[in-house]
Amino acid sequence: MKLSKQQLKRPLPELNITSMVDIIFLLLIFFMCTTTFNSPELILPTQMPGQGKSSHNIEHDPIEISFAYHTQNVSIQCDKQPCNDFEQLKTMLTQRKSLGDLPVIISATGDVPFKYLAQALDVSYALGYEKVGYAPVK
Repeated sequence: MKLSKQQLKRPLPELNITSMVDIIFLLLIFFMCTTTFNSPELILPTQMPGQGKSSHNIEHDPIEISFAYHTQNVSIQCDKQPCNDFEQLKTMLTQRKSLGDLPVIISATGDVPFKYLAQALDVSYALGYEKVGYAPVK
């Protein structure tokens, strides 16, 4: 006995999502009503810029090491004071180290060989400075 094609076609099951949507809205309303909106950030002490400086943290200017090329030799300056060589630069950086871990800014004119900048970086790292960077000449 052969079945007809009408008997083989079954209706596709339909998913009634109306009740699911109702449950979602009920859960949403429940969580909105039971949630407390306390903001703990209001309790934490913060100091925004411009509210004054703290008394225990004194700001110091960064250390500026600059190089310039003058007639076949390179001049070194540390905080606008001339240095004869890297040993004198090391002495000056050691003196400033007593103020804390200040940032060190190394700058040079375009004609100074990079090896001088690298030596200044090595001296800074050897003395324990961690905030060292390069900057363009002003």
